Amino acid sequence: MIAIGAANVLSLTDPYSSNHGGTIRTRGLVDALQSLGVTTSVLTPGAAIGEQFLGTGSEPSMKARLRSKVGALKREFLPMPTGFGARDSALKRTVRGSDADLLVISVLSQAPYSRFTEAPLWLDYMDVWSAFSAREARSRAGLARLTAAAQARALARVEARYSGSAKIVTAVGWADAELLQSRGINAVWLPVWLPDDSFAAVAPDRSEKVAGLIGNFEYWPNVDAYEALVQNWAVPLRDRGWSIVVAGRQSRERLRRIEGIEIIGEVPNVDAFYERISLSLAPIRLGGGIKVKVIESLAKGIPVLGTRFAFEGFPPSLMDSVIQVELDRPDFEAMGSVDSLAPGSAQLDPFRRKSAIATITELVNGSLHG
Repeated sequence: MIAIGAANVLSLTDPYSSNHGGTIRTRGLVDALQSLGVTTSVLTPGAAIGEQFLGTGSEPSMKARLRSKVGALKREFLPMPTGFGARDSALKRTVRGSDADLLVISVLSQAPYSRFTEAPLWLDYMDVWSAFSAREARSRAGLARLTAAAQARALARVEARYSGSAKIVTAVGWADAELLQSRGINAVWLPVWLPDDSFAAVAPDRSEKVAGLIGNFEYWPNVDAYEALVQNWAVPLRDRGWSIVVAGRQSRERLRRIEGIEIIGEVPNVDAFYERISLSLAPIRLGGGIKVKVIESLAKGIPVLGTRFAFEGFPPSLMDSVIQVELDRPDFEAMGSVDSLAPGSAQLDPFRRKSAIATITELVNGSLHG
């Protein structure tokens, strides 16, 4: 039984206003704590500290276009957010005046708010930003490579400092948890989870070979994944008789149109998208954490074709159930070698709500009351 009465969960933005990997994670943490009888509040700053990281949508004004260009330039040299001070005075006062028994933070730039409370800190890594920045550095040249690599080293020091003071440290990605453990941080793998009733196969039309990519395209690694699809996978897939459909937030606004790829925009019902495809695509090379759309696809009984990096967030036991290919030299002959994973498979148990709640119960009781 959880022995805490109240918890505060910090979030950059309202997690109920949109649906992507970050908001799914935050809502999941709130739901899990509330289901265990913990009164849980979501606290957000007055203005999003990490808006450059999350994206701000498509705005027609000159000011918005200038902000987009400045943001793109900043990301070239410093890929990750740079604000590590607790800058929102209202949020600072709220944290300081709260009598919550636990403070949950999933975004590193908000970690300094933990200084304003005596409540134990649960630091949840949706992404390990130092690893994220290091990957970005390898994709750059010249001065931008040096500045991104320097930021990665600085972020590693920040991660070590706040992880050292946290009572609980969790990581969404399997590889991220292993990386933190290699640094001497007692991190536990706690993947994104879906409601238990999400694990139900859809019935796609197998008479047509339709491959699909879905994501939130306000998030620049997803735009990069689309470009990787266009540059490396689209033509060989089409040559093998596959048609390609792309969906998701801002997909129509932010993705360039290419012959042979149908872009359908944001879909109100994710099941309808998965019913349309017989193969899910994950040509991912940037980002961090775990790829929620891979979990969604497997939960619907749709096989996933992806890069090695797309599957880094998953345990080795799942690798036999996905199709892994190189990004720039894909061997699509392997596509027929993996059958759909049954949604009821034990291999998907870590991604079910009931498993997450059991892990969280053990973590909180063991770390705070052990």
